[in-house]
This record gives sequence, C-alpha cells and structure tokens, in this order.
Amino acid sequence: MIVLKKYICIFFIVFVLVLVPVSARAGGGHSSGGSRGGSTRRHYGHATSASPISTIVAVVSGIGISVFSMTKIIKKRIESKKALDEASAYDLFWVEDELIEKVKDSYFAIQNAWTHQDLTTLSYYLTQDLYEKWKSKITFQQLRNEKNVLENIQLLNKSIIEVHDDLDNTKDYFWVMIKGKMKDSIEQNGEVISVDYESFKEYWKFVRYGNRILLDEVLQEDEMDLIG
Repeated sequence: MIVLKKYICIFFIVFVLVLVPVSARAGGGHSSGGSRGGSTRRHYGHATSASPISTIVAVVSGIGISVFSMTKIIKKRIESKKALDEASAYDLFWVEDELIEKVKDSYFAIQNAWTHQDLTTLSYYLTQDLYEKWKSKITFQQLRNEKNVLENIQLLNKSIIEVHDDLDNTKDYFWVMIKGKMKDSIEQNGEVISVDYESFKEYWKFVRYGNRILLDEVLQEDEMDLIG
C-alpha cells in the first residue's frame, strides 16, 4: 500500500509538471520572477480603467525605481572595475576584456543550445547544478512536444557588476548584467503557440573553472538584491 501511494505521488508530480508550461528563453522568460533558468509566462486578464492620478503615481514610482536601480548598478560597476584592475595585476584570468569575450561566447552558445535542446553543449557551459536543472526543464519540454525557439539573438549590453576573487581560485566568481533581445517563440507539435520579441535585462553569475567560465545562476531584473 505504501509503495502504491509512492508511485501515485510520483505520477501526480510528473503529470502536473507536464501540464505546466516550461520555461521560456535560456536563463529567463516572458516575465520576471525567481526563476533560476526559466520563468512563468505572463497571464493577462481584463484591464480596469485607472484614474489620471493613479496613473501619474504609477509612472513616477516606476521612474523612481528605475533611477534607484540604475544608481545601484553604477555603484556596483565602479566597485567591480576597481576589483578587476587589482586582481588582473597578478592574475590574468581577471583581465576584463577577455572575460567579456568569454561572456559573449557563452551567451550565444547557451541560447542556441537551449533552442536545439542540445544538452551536450549546455553541459560544457553550465555548472553541474544548473545543468541538472535545465536538463529537467528540457526533458519536460520534450514530454510536451515543445521547443523554445530563440531567433535573432542579440546581446545589447554586458557589464561586470560584482567580482569575488578568492585565494582559492576554485571559489572565484563574478556577476554580469546582461541586456539582450531576441524573438522568443514556443512551439508545440510543430506549431507556434506563443511569440515574444522584446528586450530584457538579467544578471548572470559565472564561476571560474580553470581559465574557463561556467554559468551558475541567472537572476531576473527585479532580483538584483540577491546578487552576492
């Protein structure tokens, strides 16, 4: 009886996961939130009319949040630039231009591998922990006969905003602010069921692996406070 209950629970979990739409875009999705490699697509309801005052308050509040966020990013950028200059003086791994090139290579390789559900390539660019999470997401995509097709992939901006240089090189890591844009489509059974095309901002954490870098975590734009 206990064994039967166990299998029923496993079946229920798999059934729910198969029904729920799987992540969109490698690293993110159609909306922000604590996704770690995938986020939930937007759900739209009926719009309600807003008063002019509430609209103005919302706009001013949004501008205030954006200014505050940008101020924090600029501060982090200045601090990371100083840290990179100091670290690269004795460790060439931290030469900023070379790190940015590695980030650029990883970004395009990861997005393309996600589109083609190419686990071999993903295993080369991701840490083991993140690889296992994304492997599960791709497995559920396949169970639903889905593919997340990314096209016209652009990398509009990339800036290192956090640096951790440890005496133990295996504990080195850094965060990059990524701004990108792409055509982000979900296909099921060969038919397009959703399309998104807009710019996005995310924070990608890379860890050092010898002279290479591996993507370890992805945060959405509203999760900057979790960087550390």
